[in-house]
Formats: sequence, structure tokens, C-alpha cells
Amino acid sequence: HRVGATAGSGGPRRWWWGISAIVAVVIVAALSWRFYRASQRKKAEQMIASAQRLVEQRRYSEAYEAASAAEQVIPADDRVRDVIVKTTQSVAITTEPSGAAVYLQRFKGPDARVRMGTTPLKLPRLVRADYLVTVEKDGYEPVTMPLTIAAMWPREFEVQ
Repeated sequence: HRVGATAGSGGPRRWWWGISAIVAVVIVAALSWRFYRASQRKKAEQMIASAQRLVEQRRYSEAYEAASAAEQVIPADDRVRDVIVKTTQSVAITTEPSGAAVYLQRFKGPDARVRMGTTPLKLPRLVRADYLVTVEKDGYEPVTMPLTIAAMWPREFEVQ
């Protein structure tokens, strides 16, 4: 037997191999994460550029989708905020009486309507587009009317 080694332990070499393997795994994981984040950032940069072009073409919903995807990777980017501001609008919907369910369906969008909430309702980011708004409340006839989000100022929408 060697001095300092216990029977069956493999000695100091086995210990160093184990530590070396752990260090190698940590380094590979860190490098993989950096590569992944760099590739995600590059994709986000491309999405921002695409969103800016789509705004110029007035394709607001597509621009918003691209900017929102980029925002998940680069949330503090001023270009993302700029596209979102240019492609969305704040909308407030109220009814008398309150408590009505609000549904939106976008023209030239998906066929299904989407429940947005209950009045009074504030939607801070509604994509600039044309919508059908349907308001429903038990005991009242449903009301459906068009809503166009085109201007760059907050909208208030009241149904009586």
C-alpha cells in the first residue's frame, strides 16, 4: 500500500478526478447558458428590427407580436417600448350598470371572441386594429358594436 491511501479508496487521484469532472460540468453548463442567452438576444434584436419595419408598413398587430416576444428577452430596451407604444392603445370600457362581461373579436383576426374581463374594464395594451366589442350581462340584451383603435390617445368606450 501507498502511504496516505486507504484500501479501496482510489487515493487522492480519484478525488481530483471527481473534482475535475464537477468543475468541467459547471464550465460547460455556464458556457452553454451564455451561448443560449446570446442566441436569444440575437433573435430578439432581429424581432425588434422586424417590428420596426412592420410599424412602418402599418402592420400593427404583427409588429406588436414581434415586440412582445423581444420584450421577454430584452425587457428594458427602448426600441421595444417604442414599438409597443406605437402599436397599442389604452382602452377603458364602462357600462351602466357595471359588472358586464366584455368580449373582443378582432376583424381579420381569429374567429373566436376573447373574454377580456368585467366592466369597468381598463385594457392598458390593446393592439391598434378594428374590433367587435360584445357586452353581456344577465337580464340585459347583449350589445355588439365596432371599436377602432387607430389614434394615439387613450380611448374610453361606454355602453348604456
